[in-house]
Amino acid sequence: MSEPPGAAHLDLLKSQVASLEELLEVQGQTVIEQSQRLENTLRELQKEREALRESEERTRSIIETALDAVIGIDVDGIIIEWNPQAEQILGWAREEALGRRVEDLIIPPRLRQDQLRDLQSYLSAGRGSMLKQRVEMTAVHRDGREFPIEISLCPVGSGRKKIFSAFLRDITERKQAEEQLARARDEAVTASRLKSEFLATMSHEVRTPMNGVIGMTELLLTTGLTPEQKEYAETIRGSAEALLNILNDILDFSKIEAGKLVLEPIPFDLRQVVEETAELLAPRARQKGLELIVRYAPEAPWRLIGDPGRIRQVLTNLTGNAIKFTETGHVLIDVECERQTEATAQMRLSVEDTGIGIAEDKFDHVFDKFTQADASTTRKYGGTGLGLAISKRLAELMEGSIGVKSRLGEGTTFWFSIPLPRDRQAPAPPPPEVKRAGLRVLI
Repeated sequence: MSEPPGAAHLDLLKSQVASLEELLEVQGQTVIEQSQRLENTLRELQKEREALRESEERTRSIIETALDAVIGIDVDGIIIEWNPQAEQILGWAREEALGRRVEDLIIPPRLRQDQLRDLQSYLSAGRGSMLKQRVEMTAVHRDGREFPIEISLCPVGSGRKKIFSAFLRDITERKQAEEQLARARDEAVTASRLKSEFLATMSHEVRTPMNGVIGMTELLLTTGLTPEQKEYAETIRGSAEALLNILNDILDFSKIEAGKLVLEPIPFDLRQVVEETAELLAPRARQKGLELIVRYAPEAPWRLIGDPGRIRQVLTNLTGNAIKFTETGHVLIDVECERQTEATAQMRLSVEDTGIGIAEDKFDHVFDKFTQADASTTRKYGGTGLGLAISKRLAELMEGSIGVKSRLGEGTTFWFSIPLPRDRQAPAPPPPEVKRAGLRVLI
């Protein structure tokens, strides 16, 4: 039996209604999801807007509290930002400055043409001396007073809204301090030069009569004197020689400080210089019962080019000090070559003693002028404290170095090392002596 026609139609309608309900349910769900996404987007936009506002407030706070004047400029040179420091430095209130051309408020009229050219070049093409670096220029205050500033320009933003930040600093106090420092330096240089010239002149003038005193005393000692008179005359000669040594030190040091001490390099025999120095000081060592020993390394060159007088002076100072501060034992003058080439030789001359030694904390001061390792040594041993200072200056003048190593109570070794050209015209050294191994020798 077949179904009535209306039943099939009704089933079709039910199916269509179910499909429509399902479609509406899906679309409703989509609408809900889109609504939620829209709400989330709105919340994100609100957070970004708040973050942007906070960022702008921070930026504004930084600009307003900056120690430098911060000026915002557009590509036409119109002022669009003017912080409180700009008001203080340049004298224009923010309301007065905004909208005006920057050159009218910063650059003095007499300099405007030259400085404006560089500013406009930078604003239009991004080139110029102010690009991301501080340059010095002259600015003008609202009251017409001109003063020095440092200024730099940096681009800010991109696209059509390109602007520039100018960072400006008043350097009046710094310039004044630099000028005062330059004047003080010039005055100090002048005073030092005058002092050195005075010392050089006075020591030279005093040396002439002092040589006369020493010469006449020498003559007096050759006459028939009683033992007491001879003792007095020798005291006069010793005192005069000591004073002459002090004067010579002062003269040399004043020449060095005045820059008037000139080296005179000549071909010379370093071995002979060392031996002559030892011979000169040997009587002084003999009087104290000290052994004065000279060692010249056999392989070290001896024909060199330099200033033998200044080398002798340094070696004499070091050896004389060693004898002065040594009561028993020996003083050793040791010469060796640290390194050499066909053209030059680095010579090291050292003086070792078995004297009182120097505390390690005094090493940095022994080469200072008018300084000795211990204040008590001046009273006990005498001296001005200039010898080592002069030796240091001379070693440096000869492009060398000088140093010391010591232990308190165990002796001291002073050394100086200088580069010296080798004398190419010198005769060949004598053939080495025949070594006689195994022989017993009494010296």
